Amino acid sequence: MDAKTVGEAIRKEMPHLDFVVWDLAPLKPYLHYWRKNIVFIECEKIAARVLAECLSARPDFSKAHFFLGVRRPKRLSSLDRPEHDFNVVILARAREKEPELEEKIAELILFSFNGSIPMRLGDVLGAVALCFEGKKASIPKFHKYMTERYLGWFANIVLYKFSKRFKIEGIRGPHIERGKRNLVAIKEVDEFE
Repeated sequence: MDAKTVGEAIRKEMPHLDFVVWDLAPLKPYLHYWRKNIVFIECEKIAARVLAECLSARPDFSKAHFFLGVRRPKRLSSLDRPEHDFNVVILARAREKEPELEEKIAELILFSFNGSIPMRLGDVLGAVALCFEGKKASIPKFHKYMTERYLGWFANIVLYKFSKRFKIEGIRGPHIERGKRNLVAIKEVDEFE
């Protein structure tokens, strides 16, 4: 199932819904070990769960796993299928146009890192590296988007390191946990070949 087919299904089920749909198609040539497509749907938060339920009731979505959320989409176990051929990630946030390739890459890195999609970070990084090598994506655009959108995880790493070295009040447990996890991810990126 691809983004176009999913978009058509959404228009039939919820014709007045404003949404953006995209998938892994631009990265497929670089994802050597990944065969199942992931379709991302971005829509208003209020409609996200209803959309998941409408699509899951359709026969053509009978082999889909559904994920729902904003920054950390979670698998909807109530809509699980024993077998699946593709994944649908519904992001409860409004966007006016389809994201550029660099934004898609940034989203995939984040979602694979935090375990929100069933793709290993190493597989995503490999595809991204090949994409950059082939000059299909702009590194400055990618860097700008990552900085604007996800600089918070750098702050968590700093807070984690501060918590190990200094006695500073106000550093909360979630910052420490996220910072530690982010530092592990950076080490994995550093060791990636």
